[in-house]
Amino acid sequence: MTTDHIVKSFDEDLKKLDNIIAEMGGLAEVQLADAVEALIKRDTDLADRVIAGDKKIDALEAELDGQATTTLALRQPMADDLRVTITALRTASLIERIGDYAKNIAKRSVVLAQSPPLGPTKSIARMATLVQGMTKDVLDA
Repeated sequence: MTTDHIVKSFDEDLKKLDNIIAEMGGLAEVQLADAVEALIKRDTDLADRVIAGDKKIDALEAELDGQATTTLALRQPMADDLRVTITALRTASLIERIGDYAKNIAKRSVVLAQSPPLGPTKSIARMATLVQGMTKDVLDA
């Protein structure tokens, strides 16, 4: 939701929050898909990349927190703009948690790659597809 504000930089601040959320969401989707692929294919290199990639999502959350705090302090948003800012903070926290879950799956897949293959990988793949679809739907909304 965009409205034209008298101070154009306020619109830019809100747009930047949206852009960070979109970037975080895209990264979290990829991280989750890669973590599940690493688990199913027993790919420890991919799992290691997922584990390392979590830092980017964490950094984006910190950037969004700073941007939102600055927006709240300097712009003192009211009504819809305040809701947009608060929602961005909450959404970033939830996306960061998705990244943490992906990292956790990747860590477990490294350990599981050392043991005999899992039997229910088709069930895991099916559940992961459902979760990824739900995540995409939420981020698109």
